[in-house]
Amino acid sequence: MGDTRDFGIAVADADRLNDCYHELSEAFAQRPAVLGDENLLSRHVQATPGNEDWVHRCNSEDVAQRYIRAGLMDRRLPVWIRTASSDDLVDHYQFVTVTNRMISTGLYLTDNLPKGQMEDRPLWIKRADWRVFFDGVITTRYGQLDPTPAPRILSLAHPCEDQIIAMIRVVHAEGSRGRKIPKAVRAKPGFGGVKSETIKCLSVGMFPRVGRAGVKVKE
Repeated sequence: MGDTRDFGIAVADADRLNDCYHELSEAFAQRPAVLGDENLLSRHVQATPGNEDWVHRCNSEDVAQRYIRAGLMDRRLPVWIRTASSDDLVDHYQFVTVTNRMISTGLYLTDNLPKGQMEDRPLWIKRADWRVFFDGVITTRYGQLDPTPAPRILSLAHPCEDQIIAMIRVVHAEGSRGRKIPKAVRAKPGFGGVKSETIKCLSVGMFPRVGRAGVKVKE
């Protein structure tokens, strides 16, 4: 496992960790919350009339991350990587910490310095292992696998806060500055229902710029 390059080759019979996360998150979003979910949330978004589905989806992402993090830490989810010539099983002791970035991107991303050999590696879960884990989680939470519940109609007019912040960074990178940022964000697909004031509040202090005297000022 000395060569840590990403060869762009998938591990056999496996899915990327981030794809597994999105599948579990979507399964939770299509079902009601269960008792105790509020204790698994890293952020608490207040539900108001009209945004209940959006809040439920955001919470489902949080809960799914907690389940996957636990599965990685206690070895219920063996992780594989692709090397130059083979698929290699990762020693579970590599996962001293499991970050949200690691789960949402499917890459081994840490803040460790110096960077280890695993850094930036795509992480893969064998489909057979994932199916056992996924079915176990759904059965534990809801008591049965079938019948699969009918999809809930979700409001897409209210992206969660993390998505809004990410889009602010995108439009800033595209050249939007200051008062133009809210308009540019709202012009993006799926963000038309976000209030300009919300975007302004979230963007305050994100992009300090240097004034003529060399003093940083906030946009």
